[in-house]
Amino acid sequence: MTIRALARSADIQTTALKAHLQQMIDTYHRVTLVNLVNHKGHELPVKEAFEKSIKAVVEADPAIGAKTNYVYFDFHTECRKMRFDRVSLLIDRLAPSLTEEGWFHSVTPPITNLGTSGGETSVISRQTGVVRSNCMDCLDRTNVSQSALGKWALTQQLRSAGVLSVKETIEDHPEFMAIFRNSKRHGLGYGGELVS
Repeated sequence: MTIRALARSADIQTTALKAHLQQMIDTYHRVTLVNLVNHKGHELPVKEAFEKSIKAVVEADPAIGAKTNYVYFDFHTECRKMRFDRVSLLIDRLAPSLTEEGWFHSVTPPITNLGTSGGETSVISRQTGVVRSNCMDCLDRTNVSQSALGKWALTQQLRSAGVLSVKETIEDHPEFMAIFRNSKRHGLGYGGELVS
C-alpha cells in the first residue's frame, strides 16, 4: 500500500468520524467517546488511529470539539483478572459530565377511575448527552462498561424519583441486581444492549 493510499484512507476516516459525531451531536447534543482498546499489542494501532482522527476532527471543527469529550480507559489493564468492579474507575471519571447531561424524566398523572388520562405528561428534565464506546470485540468490554453506566444512571433516576435514598444504589438490592445481570433471560436484551 502506498503512502498516498494511507493518507487518503486517513482522510476518509476523519471525514466519516466528523459526519458521525455531527449526527450524534445533532441528536444528543453532547458526545462522550470512551475508548476501551488496549494501549499495547495489536490493538495499539487502532487506539492511535482513533485518537488521531478525533484530534483532526476537533482541530478542524471547534464546534464539534466543544461538544465532544474523549476518555481513554484501558479496560484490560484496569479490569484484569476478571476485576470488572474496577470499571467503577471509568464511571467515576464520567460522573461529572453524566450528571451535567442528565437523563430524560417525565411524569404522567395516573389514569382516572373512569380509565381516562389524568392529564398531560410533564417533562421534568431532558438528557443532553450520550456515551459512545469504542473497542475491538464489541462484546465484553462494551457490555461491562455500558452496563456499569446503566447501573449508575438508574441509581440516579431512582434517587431522583424518591425510590432510593441518596445513600442507596441499585446494588443494595440483590433481587433487582439478579434481574439486571440476567436481563436476557428476562427478555430485556443482553447486557449492554439493555442500556446502550
